Amino acid sequence: MIYFTHIPKTAGTAFKRNVLEANFPKRVFSPKGFRQFALQSFPDHSCISNHFPYGVHVLKPLRKASYLTFLRDPVERSISHYYFVLQLKYEKWQHPDYARHSAFSLEDIWQDEPGQRYGALKSNLQTRFIAGLGAGFYLKTSPAKMLKTAKMHLRDKYLFVGIQERFPESCRLFQSLFPAEPTNLEERPMKTEKKPELSSSTLLAIENANELDLELYQYGLKLFENRSIAS
Repeated sequence: MIYFTHIPKTAGTAFKRNVLEANFPKRVFSPKGFRQFALQSFPDHSCISNHFPYGVHVLKPLRKASYLTFLRDPVERSISHYYFVLQLKYEKWQHPDYARHSAFSLEDIWQDEPGQRYGALKSNLQTRFIAGLGAGFYLKTSPAKMLKTAKMHLRDKYLFVGIQERFPESCRLFQSLFPAEPTNLEERPMKTEKKPELSSSTLLAIENANELDLELYQYGLKLFENRSIAS
């Protein structure tokens, strides 16, 4: 089974629709939660694409696992995440964090970050996802250990690491690993609308809250470069 660790606002939806679904028709699944994933049966060579952190494969212990993911500049990802939630307001549905994001500024949210629940905009979200179920989400661990675990997983467990800012090049790298033909590489179906200019204090607050992600992103860039050269 292929597990696509879809970190919010890293071009994951574009990759899923334009690459995964285009090349693995009827084999890409997005279970609604861990329980549904654990109870559902999947055909051979299935791809699980959801906002699941690393480690979900333990719920399918008899299936061989390969992991994929995309990373993005942490500051840009955080800003995009915040405003994307605000634009997701429909007549009958809105993002679970819409009320909170509409009530607080981006800077206020980052300053209040330690008390946030799992589903909210969180600091070092990319590091949490890649570190996984134990080190990043449900068990308390030190920041240093979480970052070390995330780097180890990214290096040893992720067959493919794409970079949002280099989306077409990332898809070509994926194509070198799998018999896939990327399509519509410039299409971004879940693109965040134009964002306002932010103050230097807001940008600094986001950077300070995402120091682990900033280091992991640079590490991911080096992996991406090395793997691109090797391919």
